[in-house]
Amino acid sequence: MVRNGIMSCLLLFGYLPVSAQTAVAQDCNHTLTGVIMDNENHPMPFANVYVVELQRGTVADEKGRFTLENLCNKSYTFTLTHIECQHKTQGLVIDGDMETLFVLQHRPQLLQSVVVTGAKRVLESIQIRSELSATELLSGGTANLGEMLKQINGVTALNTGATISKPMIRGLTGDRVLVIQNGIRQESQAWGMDHAPEIDPLSAGKMAVVKGANGVKYGSGAMGGVILVEPNPLRDSMGMNGFVFLSGQSNGRGGSIAGMLEGKLHENWSWRVQTSAQKSGYLNTPTYFLQNSGVEGWNGALTLRHKGRIITSEFFYNHFYTKIGILKGSHFGNIEDLERAIAAARPANADSTQFAYAIQKPAQMVSHDLAKLNWSFPTQNIGKMNIALSGQYNLRQEFDAHRLFGSVSKDFNQADAGFELPTVALKADWEHRTIRNYQGSMGVESSFQRNRAFAGNLIPDYRSYKLGAFWTERYKKKPQPLEVEAGIRYDFQQTQVDNTKQIEYPTLNFHNISTSVGGIYHVLDNLKVTANLSTAWRAPNVNELYSKGVHHGTASYELGNPNLKSEKALNADFNLEYVSQRVQFQVNIFRNLVSNYIYVEPDTHFNAQLQRRGIVVTIRGVFPKFDYQQTDATLTGIDASLNWKVVNHVSCKLKYSTLYAKNVKQNEYLPLMPPTKVENEWRYEETGVQQGKKVQKWHSAIHFIKVFEQERLPLSIADFKAAPEGYVRIDASAGAECRLFGKVTEVNLTVNNLANTVYRDYLDRFRYFTDATGRNVGIHLKTFL
Repeated sequence: MVRNGIMSCLLLFGYLPVSAQTAVAQDCNHTLTGVIMDNENHPMPFANVYVVELQRGTVADEKGRFTLENLCNKSYTFTLTHIECQHKTQGLVIDGDMETLFVLQHRPQLLQSVVVTGAKRVLESIQIRSELSATELLSGGTANLGEMLKQINGVTALNTGATISKPMIRGLTGDRVLVIQNGIRQESQAWGMDHAPEIDPLSAGKMAVVKGANGVKYGSGAMGGVILVEPNPLRDSMGMNGFVFLSGQSNGRGGSIAGMLEGKLHENWSWRVQTSAQKSGYLNTPTYFLQNSGVEGWNGALTLRHKGRIITSEFFYNHFYTKIGILKGSHFGNIEDLERAIAAARPANADSTQFAYAIQKPAQMVSHDLAKLNWSFPTQNIGKMNIALSGQYNLRQEFDAHRLFGSVSKDFNQADAGFELPTVALKADWEHRTIRNYQGSMGVESSFQRNRAFAGNLIPDYRSYKLGAFWTERYKKKPQPLEVEAGIRYDFQQTQVDNTKQIEYPTLNFHNISTSVGGIYHVLDNLKVTANLSTAWRAPNVNELYSKGVHHGTASYELGNPNLKSEKALNADFNLEYVSQRVQFQVNIFRNLVSNYIYVEPDTHFNAQLQRRGIVVTIRGVFPKFDYQQTDATLTGIDASLNWKVVNHVSCKLKYSTLYAKNVKQNEYLPLMPPTKVENEWRYEETGVQQGKKVQKWHSAIHFIKVFEQERLPLSIADFKAAPEGYVRIDASAGAECRLFGKVTEVNLTVNNLANTVYRDYLDRFRYFTDATGRNVGIHLKTFL
């Protein structure tokens, strides 16, 4: 049976007919019981449950409970409907007799409520939300967070080579995009262009991106959007389940392994453990290897939940570690070598570089630990209180590859630049039930952190204190099709910069109010319009104020500006969405007005001593110089998508995104903004409905990505190298769900850059020195336990 299962998957990828497989008998006497709840944890009486593959279903009772019998050990697609809720389609793998929970969202809501472990519900503002499921995350293999999120329309990434990627939403990145992991704001050294979020996509149940300013719910910094890293709900029924995931890729000859096991062994206790590890060697472009581009890392997480008679308690802990090689062709010891490298079509050592796994200097080592205790309990049957206490510790070490005298040490015992950031935070919020058509929440949160540079002197040490309070209300009167939401928040932040080396730094106080108002109107059952107006703000980071020195990860010399003021954003969104059985269409138009916008630009001033423009010579080598500047900016754009079911089994997806980012004061474009992009995917998908088939469903797809040349460039800034030409990249994939070793297994084959196209991406800081990576073939297997 095992051999036949393996052959079934192999024959599928060889394009042999599935019908040629030998059928085997299956046990189809299993029973699925469950309950259907709404996003407020209320049972949904008389909801409909329909099994697409079997073309039959049932109706839940008055308590939302249902039973389905005579199910096989396979994957089914369930369609859930209720008169007060949005329709929902969800896949579920049956493995013996099972219990499950289905959650429906009330029809007026555009954005789904997020149910975090411990029954915590987070209400989103009425803004655009896009999700990546666990299957989509795992199919990416060893890709980092930034690369994963590029699947979402309007989301790009600011890259530092092929190994470091910072998510960018509508042209904003870094501290303007918040990362929320399991309900906790991720606090890390996110200020550098090479400082990517310390998140492992393999450990997430799903990820969501909320676009636009969202300062009311999430606080200062949420100017471009929010990335939500969300776990799946813990198991509520007795027993255990889990999965094992294996992935390999040709480019870098690397792979990853991940596993999850969860269970409920006592009526009050649920638990989950997760782990993953990744390793990759030198990556390659279509014509040469990238020296010192290896990556390795591992991640682990533990979740415990106790469901008492009144109080539900949850403990969550996550550890993240990565070691990243920095391209050696980006660091130089003299001006001539740097200029020669920027002008050259390929790195000087490209022909002599051979594949290797060893990570040498320059490099980065980053670890992040997060622990959270959460308590939730009802309050007099009119609401629910949530209290979360969290602690984080971020450690970043950067290792240089140059010395003025003597050789560079090969070990990693002493960092050339090192930063540690411990953070303690407390948050309490109260959510009230619907009272006279109003539903809302209010809360307070505070945090303290201390940033210490224990090696190097790029930025000074500092302490930061934050305090915030918010209130949001949502109005909906049934059966009216209009729902309105409004909110307000106040934040205060104090930054105390340590006075060291005879430099007197001031104590900086920042405070501001964030507001939001929006609504959603259901024109028809399948047509809705959403509009939102919101504000957010962000205090300048210490690196933007006081940086002075070499930032080796970006291969640059950075100089801060102590006169910078707080950024303030006013964001307007309009969204039109149409959904039918065959067509899903969405167009989102947005405009973000940012006053005191902070950006970094190449220094083009002439250095008379060096007879060069924008070049700095240090004892660690020569580097292009970048300065922090401030202006008023407007970011206007369109994100549009179309999903069309052409015929049975065949679907077509189209995506389009464009952005106009203007420097208002200079009346020119802003640098480092994403160019226009168009994507087109054709997909064939078939679900087997006949009992006895080892391959239950399979798909194949081809994906075209067209990135246009970035012609919207500032005229007053002479970049070190002209923007690269646009390019077309082709990706392909195929996958199947089958049975291996008696277990349901998902097998996916992916090919990125199928044509092995040579190109450079405008948003890659290392485009000055090298091409982007070439073809990458990956195979990914996920087996359910």
